[in-house]
Amino acid sequence: MTTSPLDLEADDLPTAFGPFALESILGEGAMGRVFRARRLEGDAVSVAVKIISGDDTGEFRTALRKEIRLGELLSHPGIVSTLDHGETDGWPWLEMELVTGQPLDHVLDRHALLPPRAALQLGAQIALALDHAHAAEDRGEHANIVHRDLKPANVLLSYAGQARVLDFGVAKAATISGMTTAAGLTRGTPRYMSPEQTRGKALDGRSDLFALGSLLFELITGHRLFAGRKIVDVMGSIVRADRTLRTNGRLDLLLVELPAAEPIIRRCVRKDPDERYATGAMLALDLLRIAENTPGQDLEGFAGALCEQAATLLEAASLETLEFEDLPSTSDLLRPVSLSPDDSMGNS
Repeated sequence: MTTSPLDLEADDLPTAFGPFALESILGEGAMGRVFRARRLEGDAVSVAVKIISGDDTGEFRTALRKEIRLGELLSHPGIVSTLDHGETDGWPWLEMELVTGQPLDHVLDRHALLPPRAALQLGAQIALALDHAHAAEDRGEHANIVHRDLKPANVLLSYAGQARVLDFGVAKAATISGMTTAAGLTRGTPRYMSPEQTRGKALDGRSDLFALGSLLFELITGHRLFAGRKIVDVMGSIVRADRTLRTNGRLDLLLVELPAAEPIIRRCVRKDPDERYATGAMLALDLLRIAENTPGQDLEGFAGALCEQAATLLEAASLETLEFEDLPSTSDLLRPVSLSPDDSMGNS
């Protein structure tokens, strides 16, 4: 390959890259690009290949090593799997499974909210995936893996009705094989951060459960729990989480949509981590208990309807009956990972 994989255009594809035939571009960001690809030898199964850009400091290569190590530690149906890694012509790459589905941010954009029962089941699946990551060990020691950027864009809903948590590579483990996050560095998406994360404090799995509580509120009500016109206002309301929720009444929206979820989400987003759920498994049990008694469409049915809708739109597109902006994009239908969240921030 004479052209850099990061400079390829759609017209250049498909093209060979090491052991793969790169077929289409699924996403890109500061770390590099993700392609839909097939291996040139063996089974012709579609995969996702993340190609990492080079940098003088080696920061991205360090991030890739973390992601590879995380992939070795995490094996769960709720987490996108890492299959292989290597380097071709000086370009490091990571091979991941390719999951057909839609990221939750796009689902929310198009549907505003999920059916209550489906939202509870989805939340339980995410909680169990997080629980697996939070309990992971590295060479016999607790790895202290914390996702740190759980948000709708980093959760994929497969068309089989399974939540798949994405982007543990930005995660980000607090400690894995001696690689640590710089002290005082805050990374994540502000409106889903826990109070301790906004302050750059040490984190554990309960920080991710705070983010999941915020995400669940959004799935059920169609509104963000911590809102504001400016990022600084959002972060301020999170830092004062208990007082914010006591005075602005946003949790009252749950009393209209799904009253049984109100105490669960309130517990997730307590300011003090000790007052939250201790584990994702405990949260999942409560969510599933409520889901059993909640009527309406379940998660599998909702995901199946999304799949049928996407197929209908694509079929209609071939007949040129729709405008381009009405169509699901390739990254909607085949989304392996997000690379550079447009509303993330990092500061010290």
